[in-house]
Amino acid sequence: MFYGAELYADQLRAGDDYQGLKPVVIIALIEDTVWSESSQGHHRFELSDRCSGRVLADTLSIHTVELEKYTLTEDALPTASPLERWVFWLRHAQEFSVQQLDQLFPTDDFTVVNSLLSEISRQTRDKFMYDAQEKQRRDLLWLQNIAIQEAEQRGEQRGELRGKLRGELLGKIKILREILDLQSPIDEELVGKSLEELNVLVEALRRQVQNRH
Repeated sequence: MFYGAELYADQLRAGDDYQGLKPVVIIALIEDTVWSESSQGHHRFELSDRCSGRVLADTLSIHTVELEKYTLTEDALPTASPLERWVFWLRHAQEFSVQQLDQLFPTDDFTVVNSLLSEISRQTRDKFMYDAQEKQRRDLLWLQNIAIQEAEQRGEQRGELRGKLRGELLGKIKILREILDLQSPIDEELVGKSLEELNVLVEALRRQVQNRH
């Protein structure tokens, strides 16, 4: 009621006419049971006079939907009411693929939400693949840092070990480029590259060699 009244009042600014007010509809989807004495799942509350029953129409209405009271099965969907079908979608959409949802809910009012669900699934899948690649890259850097830390504990200098790792990477780059019959880069081109960048270059050259075979 509070948020509905706030939405209703916030429609007007200083100097606006009351005729510009639009009806406000609040829909509350409730997972728990609120009125256990009734099997009715959907209630609609409006501003009305108790004595005459007269309703202030086109002002504020609040709909509550107790989801637990809807036990519709998949087989009953074709003959279900629009509200029952929406509740089933809200409660069980995650159990079906987008293609199955299109078959269960072929009408236009579900087309948009099914399309949105498909796009969300695609973005989630793409993000998972990106996160996996990013994790692999970070794990490699983490192992290198562990090696450096262990070397420092044994008394070796950080710079010496980094130089050793850099030398190994540069050697791999040279060998891989020779296998690919590529002209070796000028030393100055690699001097400014970090260990991470050299690792990326080594992996790229390895893939090229693998693709040739």
